[in-house]
Amino acid sequence: MTENFYNELKSDFKQKDIGKIKEKVFQLLNEFSDGYLRGKLRIHPLGFFFCRLHEFSNKETIRIHVWLDKDTIHKPLMDIHNHFYNISSFIITGTVSNTLFKVLKTEPYSHSVYIGSYGDNEKRVLKSQKEFYKLEEDETHIINEGELYEIKKSEVHKGDTINNTLSISLVYTAEPGNSTPLVFGPINGLDEYEYSSHFVDLNKIMDLEKKIKCLTIVRKS
Repeated sequence: MTENFYNELKSDFKQKDIGKIKEKVFQLLNEFSDGYLRGKLRIHPLGFFFCRLHEFSNKETIRIHVWLDKDTIHKPLMDIHNHFYNISSFIITGTVSNTLFKVLKTEPYSHSVYIGSYGDNEKRVLKSQKEFYKLEEDETHIINEGELYEIKKSEVHKGDTINNTLSISLVYTAEPGNSTPLVFGPINGLDEYEYSSHFVDLNKIMDLEKKIKCLTIVRKS
């Protein structure tokens, strides 16, 4: 896709124009079903697959997130976190949940804080800050196919797919800041964790391509 295509898509996200986002999603799905994601799709430590489709000059990005199965979740699971950018996510297919948390400096503490960073080959490094908090679930939102939702930098959250079925989201990351994102892990965890991020196996991508091809056929009809 061209630079102009992604500039228009960024504008569509900013204007929350679901109709125009859907039009561009159809074009992207056709590319994905034709092999575009091969050698590009990586495994995130939280178990979903991801690919940066485009990065703008200001470091904002357009990404694709794919929940295909949960066999690739890294242990220990540290899925509660915040971001150093604002997120706007459109659900192409499937259903996902987004749970927000209150972070309290009161005992009994439930989590310790880690600072996350990325190294070579998308390797994820988490370093303990020796700080402890009590986390309480605040609210959970269920987001269905065709819907758009947002996550602010200030929000501590976790996301997941529903019923372990195929879910795909198109993500726009906006207004990246300088702060380091926080990850909340076990009280008695290690000082540091490293999570590798390998490319998705070709056979899995080919299986995904077949599923995406079915999506494009359904949308075309």
